Amino acid sequence: MTDPIAELEALEKSLEFESFDLNDAWRLGSAAAEIILEAGYSLSVQVVLGGRVVFKAAFNGVSQDTEPWLTGKAAAALLFESSTFRVRLRKDLDPSVIAGLDEDLYRTHGGSVPIRVVGRGIVGTITVSGEPDTIDHEVAIGALSRTLGR
Repeated sequence: MTDPIAELEALEKSLEFESFDLNDAWRLGSAAAEIILEAGYSLSVQVVLGGRVVFKAAFNGVSQDTEPWLTGKAAAALLFESSTFRVRLRKDLDPSVIAGLDEDLYRTHGGSVPIRVVGRGIVGTITVSGEPDTIDHEVAIGALSRTLGR
């Protein structure tokens, strides 16, 4: 029997960059935009590097309500050093995983994935919001995979 949480962790750790700068952030955000447009999703995407938003776009009539979700998912991804989808799966099994967490500040729904760099660790996040969290997560992972050429 497979463990989806362990599989997600392994996948996230495999999506590691040799280096990551503003040009890479543009490529990552653009890869997400391509996926969103190809699928016709109504989504917002945001890339944060070193604590500042360096790429942000909205597509296909996505609600303005995604703003706090982008911020909150990114905060949760950084706090847990994990995709927010993996955090949600853990929370579904054991709600104490997020005990005491302000759920307005830390949104533990899929859609944000840490950006990892070899030898540096986590340098930022890519966050997607607007569709069900499984789709948000798939777009973020897909963008990372495309940018890394996988």
